Amino acid sequence: MGEYGKQSHKISRILSGDNLWGCALRASFDFVFGPISLQTNYSNLDKNVGVYLNAGFLF
Repeated sequence: MGEYGKQSHKISRILSGDNLWGCALRASFDFVFGPISLQTNYSNLDKNVGVYLNAGFLF
């Protein structure tokens, strides 16, 4: 997955505003007790790699 955006305090300066982008990779597996997925992501906003483990159904 990938995302891109622009940020500015004034609409007239949006094209010269800050660039925001991020990317993520996710792997999923259908387990007996529900789906399990592992996701890693990165964003230039906080410059950290995040890891998320999801288990179970979404309601």
